Amino acid sequence: MVQIPQHKSDAQIKVSGGQLAGGGAIASSKRAQAGAISAIEQAQDRLLQIKDFRQTSEANAFVFEELNKAKQRSQTDNDMDISVYDNEFQKIGSDAAKNISGQLARDEFMVNFNRQAQATKWGIENDFRAREISSAIVVQKYTRGNIVENYPTMDEAGKISSTATYKQQIERGMALGLYSKEVADIEWKSFQEDVYKSEAAYDAQYDPDMFLENTEDYNVGEKEMEEYKRLANNQQKLIKKSEIKARKDAHKENAITAIQQMVEPDGVLLSVNDINTMMADDSVSQEFAKAYKKATTSSRITDEKVEADDSGFTGYAMDIFESGDEDAIQQAIVNTLNGGGDGKVNQQDMATLLQLSIKRNEEINKGDSIIGKIGKYLFGEKASEDKKELAEDYAVEIINGTDPEIAKTKAMDKDQIRKNPNRAKYSINQQVNINGFSYNVVGFDENGDPLLSEL
Repeated sequence: MVQIPQHKSDAQIKVSGGQLAGGGAIASSKRAQAGAISAIEQAQDRLLQIKDFRQTSEANAFVFEELNKAKQRSQTDNDMDISVYDNEFQKIGSDAAKNISGQLARDEFMVNFNRQAQATKWGIENDFRAREISSAIVVQKYTRGNIVENYPTMDEAGKISSTATYKQQIERGMALGLYSKEVADIEWKSFQEDVYKSEAAYDAQYDPDMFLENTEDYNVGEKEMEEYKRLANNQQKLIKKSEIKARKDAHKENAITAIQQMVEPDGVLLSVNDINTMMADDSVSQEFAKAYKKATTSSRITDEKVEADDSGFTGYAMDIFESGDEDAIQQAIVNTLNGGGDGKVNQQDMATLLQLSIKRNEEINKGDSIIGKIGKYLFGEKASEDKKELAEDYAVEIINGTDPEIAKTKAMDKDQIRKNPNRAKYSINQQVNINGFSYNVVGFDENGDPLLSEL
């Protein structure tokens, strides 16, 4: 049998070791190349991630700063328009996102930004609401206080209108959630109590008689009513005291006016009927009216010189000088008028004393006392008859408007001349020659003799 030659399988597929080694090297090189490419790609991705992180961090920092600025600015925003901040936040997000180059990173940033912006917006809205509530409460408190304060002086229509308006405010505040119905009810009840108290307190203070006669008409508690009764009683006393003072002030003012008319050359002397009418109208005190009538109608009135004594001119003058207030001046005037009516001072001296009283009264009203002090100084220890002319000279100077110190000097000069005729021969700064020596008059001693200084 003819046989066909065949290759053995192992001989056919077997290759030399050198060939196998060459194929493995190629495969290994490809794997190395692929690894290098992967490493490069990973490095590039890493760089992009770092870049995205940096840009996103910068954007987040920008956003944080801008949103915080907006939040702070909203604290002083009186318009409180939230739409302004919507537009501003959109611009902040847009400005921040445009600096992020990676799309995925930019999209992720915008998601986070929108959450931040929304949270900031809610915060601003809450602040606005809190401020609106606070402002509304302040306005409501002001309205309440204004109504309570002015309620007593309102007419009936005003009271009804103002309380109705305030009740509407409370209901509106409750509808807006400023407070609950329970709080609103408490506020309304408290408001009513306050206006009732305000009305009672006002009447007790300004019309205590009417208040005390109608206490049952006031809708206040027993404790408050006792307090307002005490207030009304005290006010009655104060009003009475004030009325007495006002009446006394009117008495004094009218007495001074009557005296001015009496002593002025072109003045009008009040008739007995006039003074009686003024006394009946309580325009002048009864004491003054009686003294005035006595000084103008008494049979003992005289124009003759009256011999000076301690109960005459000097005594009345001392009363004027020692007067420390208007009441004392009024008494000095009454004393002088009675003195004129009794003939203790003549008409001229009485007029001088009354004019001096007017001047002293003006001085007291100014808070001064120099006229009185100098007058008492001139009298020394007591008013005596030998001081009458001195007091008259001083009084006349004061009446003529001379400064009190100058008036004192002039009166003392005249008094020295009366007591020492030689005094009239000399004057201050006069040069005299005695025994061939020249002297300058620099003053006078208590007896009126000149005090000399050698030239």
